[in-house]
Amino acid sequence: MTIRLDASKMKTRSEAHPYLKEKLSFPEYYGGNLDALYDCLTELPPTEIYMDETGNEGDFYRKIMRVFRDACRANPDLVLLEEWPDEERCEGLSLDGNSDEADAEDGDEQL
Repeated sequence: MTIRLDASKMKTRSEAHPYLKEKLSFPEYYGGNLDALYDCLTELPPTEIYMDETGNEGDFYRKIMRVFRDACRANPDLVLLEEWPDEERCEGLSLDGNSDEADAEDGDEQL
């Protein structure tokens, strides 16, 4: 699975944890703190994550990135991508990492 995350939605603790819980399909019991983030990341199945950064994400985002890097070292199935994969590799994926077919089943319109 390949997921694109919007770094601008992770500037503060109150923004970041609900966003990550939703985008990464964390369990209901996700604690909404950096320790819980690490625990959930180290339990993910094979997943590639691309952080869509703007350059002004702030201090809390830097903390999140440290957790992601630590989790990548502990979970060989977790990969942080430096750039969004080419079109051929992402054929059939929407920006949120779900397949176009899954979006159609949910009733979402394609752009």
